[in-house]
This record gives sequence, structure tokens and C-alpha cells, in this order.
Amino acid sequence: MNHSVFHRGRLGALAPAALLLLALCLLAAGAQAVDAPRYVAGDILEITASNLTSQIVIAKVDTTSLPTPYYTAFDAVQNAGRWQIPRYWHGNLEYTEQALVENLHAQRVGHIDPVLVIVTDHTITGGDMLYYGLSLAEVNAGAIYPFEPAPGDSGLSPIYIAGDILGNVSDPTRGEIVSRVFERDNETWYNVYLDTVQPGDRWMIETFYNGDFRYPESVLIRSDMRRVAHADPHIVTVNDSTTSTGEMGWYRLSLAEVLAGKSYDHMGAWHFETGDILGNATSPTRYIVGNATLSDSGPSHYTLYEVVRSGDGWEIPAYVNAGLPFEGPLGAQLGDLALTLADHTDPHFAVVTDPSVENGVTYDGLSLGEILEGTPGYPPETSPPIGGDTGYFLVSTTPAGAAIYLEDISGTRYLEGNTTSGPLNVTIMLTATPMRSIVANLSGYRDAVYTITQYPAKGQTVPVSLTLEPVGPQPYKPLPVPGRIQAEDYDLGGEGVAYHDTTAGNSGGAYRHDDVDIETAGGITNVGWIRDGERLRYTVSVTQPGNYLVSLRVASPNSDRSVEVSADGRQPIWYRIPNTGSFGMWATATLGSTFDVSPYYSPGVTMTPAPTATGIENRRIPIQLSAGTHVIALSFHGDGQNFDWLEIAPDGTAPPPDGPDGQPYPASHVVPGRIESEDYDTGGFSDTTVANEGGAYRQDAVDIERGGSNYNVGWIRAGEYLEYSADTSYQNNYNIGFRVANPGPAKTVTVRVNGAAKTLQIPSTGSFATWKTVTLWAGWLHMGRNTVRVETGTASSFNLDYMDFAMAEGGPPPTTPITTTPTTPVQSGEASFTALPATVPRGSAVKFVVTPAAGKTIKSAWWSFDAPNHLNTWNSRATNPTFFYPAKGTFNPLVKLTYTDGSTETIQRTGYIRAT
Repeated sequence: MNHSVFHRGRLGALAPAALLLLALCLLAAGAQAVDAPRYVAGDILEITASNLTSQIVIAKVDTTSLPTPYYTAFDAVQNAGRWQIPRYWHGNLEYTEQALVENLHAQRVGHIDPVLVIVTDHTITGGDMLYYGLSLAEVNAGAIYPFEPAPGDSGLSPIYIAGDILGNVSDPTRGEIVSRVFERDNETWYNVYLDTVQPGDRWMIETFYNGDFRYPESVLIRSDMRRVAHADPHIVTVNDSTTSTGEMGWYRLSLAEVLAGKSYDHMGAWHFETGDILGNATSPTRYIVGNATLSDSGPSHYTLYEVVRSGDGWEIPAYVNAGLPFEGPLGAQLGDLALTLADHTDPHFAVVTDPSVENGVTYDGLSLGEILEGTPGYPPETSPPIGGDTGYFLVSTTPAGAAIYLEDISGTRYLEGNTTSGPLNVTIMLTATPMRSIVANLSGYRDAVYTITQYPAKGQTVPVSLTLEPVGPQPYKPLPVPGRIQAEDYDLGGEGVAYHDTTAGNSGGAYRHDDVDIETAGGITNVGWIRDGERLRYTVSVTQPGNYLVSLRVASPNSDRSVEVSADGRQPIWYRIPNTGSFGMWATATLGSTFDVSPYYSPGVTMTPAPTATGIENRRIPIQLSAGTHVIALSFHGDGQNFDWLEIAPDGTAPPPDGPDGQPYPASHVVPGRIESEDYDTGGFSDTTVANEGGAYRQDAVDIERGGSNYNVGWIRAGEYLEYSADTSYQNNYNIGFRVANPGPAKTVTVRVNGAAKTLQIPSTGSFATWKTVTLWAGWLHMGRNTVRVETGTASSFNLDYMDFAMAEGGPPPTTPITTTPTTPVQSGEASFTALPATVPRGSAVKFVVTPAAGKTIKSAWWSFDAPNHLNTWNSRATNPTFFYPAKGTFNPLVKLTYTDGSTETIQRTGYIRAT
């Protein structure tokens, strides 16, 4: 290809008409070279040579055998919006161009940058769903996983490659990423970044060159390091501390760019680099830097393209879209346009639209990165060279959206497209293999078939109208009862049969392709965007007759929402959906009510007499099911709910250890008075860990420990909450005294009193065992039941003992800044620890060994290697950990021990460690 994207010259100041003429000339320059391959690496092809269609991705193109190029292709599937090769070296096939075009009827249905094609690696048993494995680009570059040896076994070297996310046995999601692998002193070494976080579905290094350490392979093996995920270096983003504005998600460099030597230099002779988005006051996001030749002394060259936002990336609207070259000092050219940096994206994520592709997937076209690396453009795609005259069928379907196939006399079907955007024009070769029918296929409907009795004349178009009949409702997959039923596994049958949805299309774009809105967020696939009056139907198979209880897993930031659940059309059970605080905070609803007449059957209509409850209010209500097939229907009332699953369990199944959800524990809490922190409502919590790390008092996920004769909630992390019911006969203004312990700096949490947000400032108390009471003006508590919810927000690492409720007069007291002087914790009990060695060179290993109190057995440990600052790295839960101090200085290690008898002990040695 001879596109002018690679042209550089002096442009100067051009008038708008001259720019338009240049753009037209550049587009016209895209003529196809004689020896250009038909497809390029990254093309997604539809193969329709058998009864079962399949899709493949072109991995490599070998043009040494022109005029018949060879293509290396893999079977591919689409997973969560990205393409995936299901198994490492899965279906590695070689095709000639003639075989693809003439014999396999291959047609391009889309294109994706090879960086975004994921190759599954079967040697990894865990990891992140989207970036689990290598990218196709990495495979083509020779990257490969060796089988990972056990700790201490030398195995194959290196054991890791760039892009691997590492953790260890005691902290599996520690978040270290391998950036570079190199050899030194006859041993494999690794450059590792610490504090890697995962925002959304991508990995991020939070600070430019943040915690960049070098480790020999022997150290990683001794530290029990494991690969927990892998991310292509183009996906890992690195914050640049020299920039302060721009798009949150993409305004940074990729790890691949950093490793290639790219960096922002706002103090040098140039300001921009490839991938920068530029704009000015009148057009804030107008251009992308396609090429930058930078010089500290002479003139710098820039090639710019006009760009637009598309989804979560940037797009150049047309291939070779007015590539404008600028050269000379910044003030003489770009400065005259007052262009400033507005954003930055890795060139692999700047997509260049290819007008020769009419449909396809998310990354339809070439990336700017591919073009800059010399990937040829698309040649114009022509019909397969099987000869003869052509005629046309114009196919329309009711409903729209059906896939249209041509079926030949052997029964082989060839996908021609779909009717999503209206009637589809189907070309038929009049002298090729005879076609016997046109078939329309749509999920939830029976195939509609048009039998071809006569071909159209040459160049003639014959209209064909097909009506698809709905399939009677049938299970999407087997749903045995007792068991848990995922919300997204509702029946087949379509709108009005298997479900009722008030909006067209799947707003979440996950799992299924009808009108129900399904999303995958935080690793949970659920039905969202629920609106008032929508319904879902599930056909279940009951193995044993009996009475069954239904539980619903739900999330909603709204109040007064409900769901009706009915079996075989019988009287429904009404479940009140709790306000969980957000669409991502989940709770289990188990308590229902029944009514003589459902109050929701006639919305907006006053019923006479009004519906009355049957006397069964807020209880776990069983439904009777015989052995065999039954239909469970859900009807939603009120906008703004998310639904994850329903569970149908035999009546008599023990409820959660604390009793039914939503009730005070262990009994009602009457105020004025004290509510212990560990007596949160049943089900009234969100905790980021699965188990009770303190192992005391209750058996759910909240971390409760015993200190002496008292309990408190500890191991508190960001994003958690606890909810309490407070009953009072004295409606009045109230103060709440919170008993807290906080070894670190002051923290801010949110306390919601009957939904009203209050801000609680928690001061530093010096240690987890030093307590202080902080008073919050809670405002008005009404007579009866009130709800108090403690939300950590971004705060973490403090302990909560109890809340004292007392009546207050007037309004809130004046606020004064909280100032505390942290105290050095004293060693309690008889436990101790040592460090070997206590004085080390920076970056060397320090081994900690704990001696418990006499007669005690350690159940768990929590370390801070420099309390209260934690070195801004990571903490450990190993009893006898090894730590590598990354900086020079004097440090204060601290360990909090929990013994098997429930007691705890905190030991700190101030100024104990010295790194030189």
C-alpha cells in the first residue's frame, strides 16, 4: 500500500479549502498494490463451508508465495466484548488465499488489533478473566509461558514474563507486575512494579516509576510468588506525575510505551508525542499525534489526524484521514493554533476506520499502532471469484434482527448477514452451486424458510418477506430444584413469553442477545436496568416434592422496591427489596408477605375493597412444589433494581446462623443506650473478605476479634459497611458516641441515620489497642425503629467497639478540628518478635520471627512493616514473614496477633529496623 500516512513535508498555513483538497487527495492515494494480501493480521473471518459456521482470526500473513498468500489462522470466540483464542495454539491452521475465498467462503466480519486478541494459556489455573493468557501480538513476538515450577525448584528460566501479575501464598492479590526480564550474574532478574491496582477491567501502575524494584529469580521463589493473572503491557497503564488533567481512563502511558523509552517531558524542547490528543479553546479534542520526530535542538515534526470519541477509545474517522504534517519550532506551527495536551492513548487504542468494512466488531478497522508499524491497509474486498451472473433477493423479516442464510442443495448454510437495520440484499450467483432456500434464524423463534423455485433474472431483485413464529417457552438450560438459579438463565421464547422488557436491546451487552439487560460488573453477571412492570420466567425441574423457600440476591440504591414471585401462576409472594446503598452492594432478601389480592396487578387503580394481608407478614413463606416441571415467574415493581440469583431450598433448611436477614441481632436494640459494633443486623453488612478474620462471636464475613472480655470489629477495609436497627420510645435529637481505635492518620467515614448522611472524623489514637470516643450529632430519631449505617468509603485500618446513643438538645454542636498526638504502643503480654538482620542494605531481605505469649497458640497475624505509614507498599498476614525494605531509613515494625482462645496482642518495636 502507498498511503500518504507515511508522507512528511512542509505544510505551512493552509486555508480550509486547501485542507479539504489535501484530504481528498490522500484518500484517493489508497490504491491497492498488485501483490497485496486479501486479509491482514487481526481480521475476523466467517467460514461458511459446513453446516456449522465458525469464526477464525488471522494471526500471520505469508506473502512470499504470491500470487497465492498463505494465512495462519486460529479458531476464535468473543468473550466479554473481546476476541479470545480458547486454548494456547488452539486450531492453528494454514490456508491459501484460494482455499479461504473459493472453498471456505471466508468473509471479513470485523477486525481487531492483535494486542486485543487473548490467547488462553492452559498452564495458568487462575487469574483475571479478560487478560488471562497472552495476547496474539505477544505470541507472534515469541512470548511463551514455561510450566511454572514449585517454590525452590529451579525448573525452567525465566519462570515469568513481562505483563505477569504476581502475588504470594499469604497475599495472593498483592499486585506486583513484571515489567522486564533480564540476565545478570548468570541469574534471571525481574523488574517489578509494586502497588498495581485494577481500575475497571484494566491494570494500572498508580505512580510513574512507582516502586520499581529488581529481584533475582531465587528471591521470588523463596517468597512463594505465584502468577495470578497476566496483562498485555499495552493494557497496563502508568500514571505520569507530570500531567494533571485529561481523561481519567486513558490519560497516561502504557507500560509498553514506557519500556520503549517514551515519557512526557514538559520541561524539554517539545511537548507532544505519538498518541497525544490535542485541542484548543474552540475544539478541545480535535487532533491526535500520529507521528512525532522530536529534537532537542532542531525543528520537530508532527503528523496530526482529526479524531472523535468512540466508546472508551479514540477513532480516526477514515483511513488516511487528512494526515497533516507540521514541522518547525513549537511556536511557529502548533503554537499558532494554540494546541494543548487534552488526553493521551496508546496508539493501539486509536482506531482508524476502514471504509471497506461495512460491519464488524468493536475494533472495526486498523489501529494507529498497526499503521505506524507498517501493517498494510485493507484491499477492497470483492465477491469470491466463482464466476457467473448475479441476481438478488431483498429479504425482510418480522420481527427484524434475524440472521439470513442461503442453503445449497447439500444442506450447507452460508451466512449472508442480518435484518437488524432493515431488509437485507442477498446476492445469488446464477451459475454457481444451486441454492435451494433462504433461511431466517432468530433466538426464541422457529426458523422461517423461503424455498427457491426460481432464480431472479440477471441483475433483477426479488423481494422476500418472512415471518418467524415464536417458539413456545422452554428452558434456556436445565434448572434443577433445590438449587440456585442465575438471573440471566430465564427461559427461551422472547418478549411477552419468556420475559417482558420495556426497552429494546441488551443494555449491558453481556451473556445473551435479546432485550433483557444483562451486565457483568465486579465479576458478577446479573440482570440490571430493571424497570417497573418487567417480568422474567424460569422453567425448573423439581426432583423431590415438598415445601420450598425462595431467596433473592438483589442490589438497589432505591427504597420502596419489591419483587413478586409466583409458582405456576398461584398467589405470589411479595419480597421487599432493601436499599443496599448502590447497584454494586448486594443483599439477600428472604422475608416475604402474601395478600388476598396483589396490590400491583392494577397499577394506579384504586381497588375496592383495598387488598389486605393474609396475616403472614415478613416471614420466610414456603411454596409447595410437586416433583416434575414448574414455572417460577418474577414481576418487578419500581425502577432501579439489580437481580443476581434466586435460590429455591427445602423448607426446614436452617436459616443463616444469625437468623433471618434484616432483623436486629441478637435482640432489639433500645436507645438511649449502647449498641455493640458486633451486633449489626442479620445480613446488614458488606465485607470485602469471605471469612471472619478474627474468628470470634459470629460466623459470617465480618471480622470480629476478642480483646479480653469484649469484642470489637477489626480488619476494616475501604468499601465496607455495617447496619444497625435502633428502637426508641423517645423521639428527639440524639448524639452517638463511637468508640474507635486508629493507629494511622485521621480518617473520615459516613454515618447514615435513616438515610441522611453524616460525616464522622476518626482521629489517630496511636494503636489498634488505644481507644477514644468520638461524638457525632446524629439529629432526629423518630419513635419506633431507626436505621444507622456506618460506611467506610475510602477509609480503612481502624477498629470499632460500640456506639452510645444519648438524647441531645438543640442543633449540632460547633465543629472543631480534631488534633491528637499519636502515642507509641507499648508491648503487652509476653509475646515478642525479632528481625534477622535488623540492619540491612536497602532492598535486602529481613526475616521476622514471632514468639507467642507463654501457653498461647497463634491463630493469625497482621503486620505493618513501618507503622503507621506502612511504607505505602503492602502488609502481610504471614506469621513469620520476609520483607525487603525498598528505601533507606529507620522503620517501626508492628504485629497484631490473634490467639486461638480469641485474645489479641499488639507488639511494636520503634526504630528497630535500619536500611542503609
